[in-house]
Amino acid sequence: MIHQTVKAIIDNVNDFIKLKFRVEEPKVIFSNLVNQDGSVPSTNNNKIICSLINIEQEQLRSAGAFMTSGKGAKNPPIDLKLNLMFSSSYTEDNYAEGLRFLALVIGFFQGKTVFTPANTPRLPSYLKKITITMYSLEMNNLSNLWGAIGAKYMPSTIYQLKAISFFENMMLDEVSEIGTIDSSIE
Repeated sequence: MIHQTVKAIIDNVNDFIKLKFRVEEPKVIFSNLVNQDGSVPSTNNNKIICSLINIEQEQLRSAGAFMTSGKGAKNPPIDLKLNLMFSSSYTEDNYAEGLRFLALVIGFFQGKTVFTPANTPRLPSYLKKITITMYSLEMNNLSNLWGAIGAKYMPSTIYQLKAISFFENMMLDEVSEIGTIDSSIE
């Protein structure tokens, strides 16, 4: 579910860039900034890298089990917030071009902050609505983030996607049917 959602949004950004600059190859890719061994993936050269940097639970619903229309109790869905970082991974010869494409990403999300299956056809149909907002970090937190990632700083921006719902149709308890109701009073 997460990968389908992020891919649909990245595809939407790439479609926007293709219309603006008439480029064929995708300029934004979904990738780690660094491999587990600390090396930079070769696919990251001269691209805007979209990386999932955090997953949080959105506290929209009350906790606990709820009854469904069936015969059992089930846990409520988990609503998630995904933090995506878009980083300009361009060589020094193409630094300005990288900033131009990063600015296009920012412009895209300034113009489109709500994603639904109607306005984003590649979005999974079970997602009703996703909102996206820019997420700012103070310089010291940004420095800590880049240190935790294990990469050298690159121009970047962070966006937060809200209301990604996870729901596993798992029965918690069997609830027996009510056979008859005795309404007599003694």
